[in-house]
Amino acid sequence: MERTLPGTTGVEGREFLYVEYPSAWGFRKAFFEIARICPSVPKDGGIITEESSIVLPDGLHLHGISYNGDLAGWRRCIMHWCKVREVRWGKIDGTQVLLSSGECYSLDHCKCDIR
Repeated sequence: MERTLPGTTGVEGREFLYVEYPSAWGFRKAFFEIARICPSVPKDGGIITEESSIVLPDGLHLHGISYNGDLAGWRRCIMHWCKVREVRWGKIDGTQVLLSSGECYSLDHCKCDIR
């Protein structure tokens, strides 16, 4: 069975985001930094890598993550980290990826990688 791009299909109790971080870092380093600067610790749940990425037409790489449990708490931590690091995040809405900067790209014009 072929895996679909995470975030294109909803999963109850889980949210998906695509975040910008240097590929050389890997998810582990990004996760520890997100947890370190989080303004308040989420009550439960956690973040995982989705082993997927979206490369925008301008060359920007966004890495797929998802989280469960305290959705609002994890979302707040991730978005706070993105703001502090001055990096973009995006979410999939239908056939488009919507970025925190207000940009919107059709997934057909992006390179999507699922590992």
